[in-house]
Amino acid sequence: MQREQLKDAIPTIRLLQQSSLKESTFHEYKGADALVNILTRFLDYHEPILAWGVPKTAYFFLKNKIEHFHAERLKRKVLMMHIYNSTAYERIKVLKKLPYTKVRILPELYDSEVATNVCADEVVFVLFKAPVTIFLIKNKEMADAYKRYFELLWKNAKKV
Repeated sequence: MQREQLKDAIPTIRLLQQSSLKESTFHEYKGADALVNILTRFLDYHEPILAWGVPKTAYFFLKNKIEHFHAERLKRKVLMMHIYNSTAYERIKVLKKLPYTKVRILPELYDSEVATNVCADEVVFVLFKAPVTIFLIKNKEMADAYKRYFELLWKNAKKV
């Protein structure tokens, strides 16, 4: 009898073990340097970096720091796909010329000061107002869901 109960309990125990092994973390950061550090760390995953909702003001906050990131990204041949807000045409012109870089644009209705970045099992939300505020969530299921959202947005975003 006890052996049979134990045998029935084993699948439940294994499921609980697997659930507890899936680590989720949350961090809040301030400042452009923190964002560039996160993006640079993304390069270690050797996976595409997805970014959307990027406002025109993003470059103002990131300035030369982001150029170093892109140089390293290109050196490592990591694809980055951007979906910018409707007002960011100047930045889009620059990015369109870079290899391993794809850019599209959202209609004005969807403009926001909050950008979303996804790579591997990490989702990063960035509020582009002084001081730049970053929320990083590490969770595979959440990242996978946001990657699917990106695909939908990408299909509907305007080619530039």
